[in-house]
Amino acid sequence: MPLSDRDYIRGKHPPNCTCTECTDRRLKKLRKEAHPSHLSVCPRCRERSLWHNVKEHKYECLNLKCKAVGSNLGEIANNSRAISSRGGETDKSNISQKTTNYRIPNWLIALLFIFALSISGWGISLFVGSYIPFWVLFEFSLIYSVEKWFYYSTRKHKYIGKLYRLFLNLTILSLLGLIIWSGIKLFSQQFVYSSLTGSLIFLAEFIFFIWMWRVVSRNNWRWPSMKLTVFSLIAIFIIFAFAGVNPFSSYKDNVISFFVTTGSGEAGDAGDIKLPGKDIEDGATTPLPSESPLPIPEVPEPVPQNQINDEFSFGLVIHDGLYISGSHGLVVLINNKNARNPTYQELIYFLTNDNTDSYPYKFSPLLSSIMYGDPHDKVDKKFWLDVINGVTKPSSPYICADFAEMLHNNAEIARVRAGYVCTEDHAFNVFETTDKGIIYIDDTGESDYPIYPIPYSISGSVTFGDVDSNDKVAYIEIGKPFGLISLSVAHLYGFNYEGYEKWVMKKELFDDKSDEYDSILNGRLFVPEDEYYELNKRLDELKALSNELGGFWETGDIVGDYEVIWDGD
Repeated sequence: MPLSDRDYIRGKHPPNCTCTECTDRRLKKLRKEAHPSHLSVCPRCRERSLWHNVKEHKYECLNLKCKAVGSNLGEIANNSRAISSRGGETDKSNISQKTTNYRIPNWLIALLFIFALSISGWGISLFVGSYIPFWVLFEFSLIYSVEKWFYYSTRKHKYIGKLYRLFLNLTILSLLGLIIWSGIKLFSQQFVYSSLTGSLIFLAEFIFFIWMWRVVSRNNWRWPSMKLTVFSLIAIFIIFAFAGVNPFSSYKDNVISFFVTTGSGEAGDAGDIKLPGKDIEDGATTPLPSESPLPIPEVPEPVPQNQINDEFSFGLVIHDGLYISGSHGLVVLINNKNARNPTYQELIYFLTNDNTDSYPYKFSPLLSSIMYGDPHDKVDKKFWLDVINGVTKPSSPYICADFAEMLHNNAEIARVRAGYVCTEDHAFNVFETTDKGIIYIDDTGESDYPIYPIPYSISGSVTFGDVDSNDKVAYIEIGKPFGLISLSVAHLYGFNYEGYEKWVMKKELFDDKSDEYDSILNGRLFVPEDEYYELNKRLDELKALSNELGGFWETGDIVGDYEVIWDGD
């Protein structure tokens, strides 16, 4: 047969042609496809025995009892349904296998695994007061799920594989930085307030880093490489730093100033100082010229340990020989040397404009821990200076110790002298007014104290004892229950404990009248006309009493002892 009569000469190459052009075309196609290194589940026998024959572009079941073959999974599934329609023992066995060999989808297993570890990490983070356990467990569950159940997808889809490798590179680099930061904080006793807890967190970070190193080594064949990632991050940092983007620009300025200061200091130390004048022979002395005396350097006065700036200092709260902590660490009292005792009206004005009472009360467990070193060294002076200057907001209060700390510091910043009061199970504030004397203030937020509601009445739904503000005057006396009255009505009763006892008597009167009202109404929707006017009259009396009582705050426990701290330690 002449050469020109062959099909591949005329452009029609056979399917298995081995010429260079056909081979390159098949190789390009194969590069875009996956080469599964594991077996998948057969839709016919439900066994993990299905193999993808890339060369022949078909799926083959390696189960000798099944031997399903098809170009795609749908074809195998259709063939299995056709076989099952013919009935027989084979069909019954396949149905039983489908029932007994049902598997939970991998995506659902991964989702449940990530959710479980994330919830566990969140609980540990709330317990230790640091979000590091949450992020460590979340990233571990995410990467483990990909390696366990979705590794094939990262190989099949190249772009997903590239993004996955970039994510691994960034994760291990950030983890390395976290380990360095945690180590510095741990050895300087500034990590967390329990050294044992900090050591366990640091150990968990180190174990996670070792595991991440193995994962990155397993994926080192992917692009981009670690070197390219590090080089790109450095380049981006330099570009942003010199482009004036914060915080990169500030980091660059700090580094440059450090090297400039170090270089100038070394240059200034070199050489000896030579005084002006003639050369001095060996052993001869000459007086210094009177017109150019050497300046005497001024020795700066030592800055007190608790000094923040010229106006503000801080103190710590000690009660029963122990430092008091809140939800965010040690309770820090900011003291203003220009603060003064307010008048009663000035105190009312400050409390009305202060928003401490607007935060909700949230119970937060406190852990007892051993603290090494001086607790004053653990106070972040820069943070509190930013709070004083209004650059940073203080941490949101959760428990009574936090509310008392925030109200004290807000008052001192506003130049209102304030104190901090500790009992066996509560904390609040005290102010010494120039006209009304000592007044205790409790600004603990809502949801901590119940109100007294009357949900139903002849005029519709009516609620008594509810207030818009949580500013309260506290009443305290050893051996008697802790009491609270809303700030808006406290002046009607006075600010000593006898005033609170008057309020309690009026509250009991309200309870009696409320019970009478409920007994007369008796849940009826319609009443006779004469009873209607009588019930409205009683309801007006309840409203008047409620306005005089303010918020219906719950009576506290018997006060055994309390301590007033004005400036702290």
